[in-house]
Amino acid sequence: MVDRAIQPWQKLHPEFRLNGLPIALEALEDVAYSLTKEGESFEREYGEFLLDWLDQSDSITVKTSGSTGEPKDYAVKKEHFLASARLTGEVFELFPGNRTLLGIPGSFIAGKMMFVRALVLGLDLLVVRPSKNPLKNTGRRFDFVALTPFQLANSLGEIDRVDTLLIGGAPFPKSLELALESYKGKVVESYGMTETLTHIALREVHPKPQNNFTAIPGVSFGVDDRSCLSINAPHLGLKNLQTEDLVDLQDPLHFVWKGRLNRVINTGGIKVFPEQIEHKMDSFIGPRFFIGSQPHEQWGEQVILYIERPEVNEVLISAVRSAVDFHKGEKPKAICWMKAFKELHTGKIDRLGTQNVPPVSITEV
Repeated sequence: MVDRAIQPWQKLHPEFRLNGLPIALEALEDVAYSLTKEGESFEREYGEFLLDWLDQSDSITVKTSGSTGEPKDYAVKKEHFLASARLTGEVFELFPGNRTLLGIPGSFIAGKMMFVRALVLGLDLLVVRPSKNPLKNTGRRFDFVALTPFQLANSLGEIDRVDTLLIGGAPFPKSLELALESYKGKVVESYGMTETLTHIALREVHPKPQNNFTAIPGVSFGVDDRSCLSINAPHLGLKNLQTEDLVDLQDPLHFVWKGRLNRVINTGGIKVFPEQIEHKMDSFIGPRFFIGSQPHEQWGEQVILYIERPEVNEVLISAVRSAVDFHKGEKPKAICWMKAFKELHTGKIDRLGTQNVPPVSITEV
């Protein structure tokens, strides 16, 4: 690096390892540059992030996921990255030399934060190509690994080599909770977003399942007149950050997440939450699916099940028709069989975009 004053974010922990190898500050910029020029696409993402991280600027521009609207550029101070990483280390009791895995794209804030945690806390970071099972073929044990629910579902045969799993990026399916029964480690679901630099609240899923999310130290919550969550996180410079997440706020440190405000379906005057319906259905629907809605002359809206499967499947139809765990208004009125779902830049399902695509066929339920 050019001879100049070392900024706080440019100070590497001496125990930091990348793919098993120690890398000094003087060499890290060269490694990052090499990744941008010669690495695979996922490596180029991290190389570009590292170059931004190591420069003299005190902030980095990141992009929001687009889950609740158009993706937006968001400038984040590097001191807030550092504060978030250190707090994660405290909460999960991470120590220098702990082994961790990075199998999430660099375009995700979760991927960027895993790199920062390794740099700051002195973790031994193994970076692999993002896939549905990033643990496969790694051949080693890990102290701490962050995965999406989709990755966890496809890595169940490998997770015995992981002590703690942090799961985020999408709601945690009930079927996955049941699949963890024999797992000896700990699984924690995270609540957070790009603006909060990933998790600011956690819910233990296994071995001691909790129903609510608990704020991490220093964070507190409120709600507006819509019962949507607001966030106070002084370590991130956030005061009353207003979300569109509907919650049951139990006290300033605990809440039960109910769903996104902009996804609530009003059918015949009854408000239902797609995420809660999906939670009830994921145990008997194998393909990717989500709950959406369509206009209805009498009810205003009707609940529709979208399944990423172009062929009509009688077993799935029967399962939906016979399901009894629905509250009034929740049961889908029809199934739209889709050739393929549209996706956001983060890989999440683009619900609105998918609903605007004509289905292969429709089955009334």
